[in-house]
Amino acid sequence: MVSIASMSKTPVYLLFSACLAAGPCAAGQVTFHEDVMAAISKAGCNLGTCHGNATGKGGFKLSLRGEDPAYDLAALVHDVSGRRVNVFEPERSLLLAKGTNQLAHEGGKRLDAKGWEFATLRDWIASGAQAGKPERELAALEVTPAKAVFDAGQEDAQLRAVAVYADGSRRDVTDRAVYEPLQTGLVEVSRTGLVKRLEFGEPTVLVRYLGQAVPVRVTFV
Repeated sequence: MVSIASMSKTPVYLLFSACLAAGPCAAGQVTFHEDVMAAISKAGCNLGTCHGNATGKGGFKLSLRGEDPAYDLAALVHDVSGRRVNVFEPERSLLLAKGTNQLAHEGGKRLDAKGWEFATLRDWIASGAQAGKPERELAALEVTPAKAVFDAGQEDAQLRAVAVYADGSRRDVTDRAVYEPLQTGLVEVSRTGLVKRLEFGEPTVLVRYLGQAVPVRVTFV
């Protein structure tokens, strides 16, 4: 049995082994390489303006746009003696407290306590904050429409994103993909991929999901 005294000196990620020995821990059906990495990207934590910066932010650095999941796992779980995750009280994890702005956060609120990103991170921490093995390899990202032209009567367009895996399986990731307009002032894009025209033109929207990125040209004439 792990004593209270020893717990105070032991990193959280090492204490999880004691949890396994004692019995099942609270578990969520999430994976690090797909679900957690998608949640971090969706929240914008790994952008160059945030913790994806070359030097990080506030002593916390992630790989730019999730390019190195192994590095990110170490930063989340092992860095600063494992203080960013709390497998015993997941919702009190520093990662979640900062993300929801319960604790002062330079980047402001990044997580909605009722959103899927928060739930994904919480459940992953509750299950032990483990890396696990990727269940399937992401082979491609399909975005529709890949290119579209709209006349003056249409002011918005819905993008759809589907992840295609090496085993042939597919998953609709429209709500999990990240949408980045590459030109400012022409369109605005919702978190769920709805492109709304601000001005006439030919804006390009970059759609990202994990390691895949697809540029989409949407023309309003």
